[in-house]
Amino acid sequence: MKEQLQRRLIPTYFNEFQCIGGACEDTCCAGWRIDIDQKTFKKYKKESNLNIKKELQKNIKRNRSADVNEFNYGQFKMDDNNACTMLTKDGLCSIQNILGAEALCHTCTVYPREIATINNIFEKTLTLSCPEAARIILNRPEGLDFIEEEGIEHIPSLTNFTQSIEENELFWKVRIFMIDTLQNRKHSLETRLLIIAMFLQKYIELKSLNAQTIEPLVQKYNTYLKMDDLQSLFKNIHIQYDKQLQFSLSILNYKSSKEFNDLTTVIKNNLKLNDNNFLNESIEEFKLALSKNYIPFISKYAFILENYLVNAVFEKIKQANPQHIIDGFTSICVDFAMLRIFISGYLSNSESLLEDAIYIIQKYNKSLSHNSSYKSIISNILQQNHASILSQITMMIRI
Repeated sequence: MKEQLQRRLIPTYFNEFQCIGGACEDTCCAGWRIDIDQKTFKKYKKESNLNIKKELQKNIKRNRSADVNEFNYGQFKMDDNNACTMLTKDGLCSIQNILGAEALCHTCTVYPREIATINNIFEKTLTLSCPEAARIILNRPEGLDFIEEEGIEHIPSLTNFTQSIEENELFWKVRIFMIDTLQNRKHSLETRLLIIAMFLQKYIELKSLNAQTIEPLVQKYNTYLKMDDLQSLFKNIHIQYDKQLQFSLSILNYKSSKEFNDLTTVIKNNLKLNDNNFLNESIEEFKLALSKNYIPFISKYAFILENYLVNAVFEKIKQANPQHIIDGFTSICVDFAMLRIFISGYLSNSESLLEDAIYIIQKYNKSLSHNSSYKSIISNILQQNHASILSQITMMIRI
């Protein structure tokens, strides 16, 4: 039977990625839960190869949580260092060594790739929790671009979105506006995000959502983007350094890998933050760090955070539904605000700004992007009404 070609949309960086294996400074087999899909889990339970049978039986377990599905049916047990127990002493996967790459579960086969389908179009990205993927995505001064192509897809997507023709048209108009705005280098990143927040506020207030109502809104905000003094629209918004720091403590106090904990310790020390609160001195240190560390970094390497934001919108915004878009955009803005604090509180050596920034973003994503505790912090914001959410976005972004 002839295999069917599938339409797919990918960033141009996607096909550049190749795992660098043992040369990687991190491992994707430690630091988080590793899920096993149901089909593979049952194969592992029935494995007959004596060279690995006992190890597999000993080191996998069923997922008994309430949100179990076919892709997280089981898990690998982790050792005292929070590393997969199927790793060899030299850091290689014993399953792949003995049974071959085809025996890997869905998670290990796909990572660091992420796959979703929208109306049968495959959308594929790389996750920034992988150091090599982070370098490929972030260190692109020209920005990110996307291509549509056809190919054979052998791996199913974890998430599938189906929407009507009208909903799909809305979705594309909104997401394209968001990405185009983020790549408009006439304005600061903060201004770009605030314009998107204003646009989304009007979007959720539309009495009817269709191509006829969205097009004038897009045109209106595209006109704003042509203004030379666009940032003046936000000059009367009070900058809330105290709330930004207070919000950051929940993230800075989170305990993860040694590298992440060392990173947050340096930031808290530099900004004079303790585990429970901050002083007026902390606000002054933060303002000083913004001017001494963040501003010099962003004036030279704004494309790093631009690429981060564009990749995040492509990865997280998959539907025209207002709640979906607001939830996704709010989490993106929270991450941006946190990364700005991390960069401000950590960077100091001008000779390694680029490498250090990529390191910060990779460690942040690996420690938090799949973490339920972190997601609960974001959900506390998302539980509020839409107007309050966009107000929170403004609070977090304005400096």
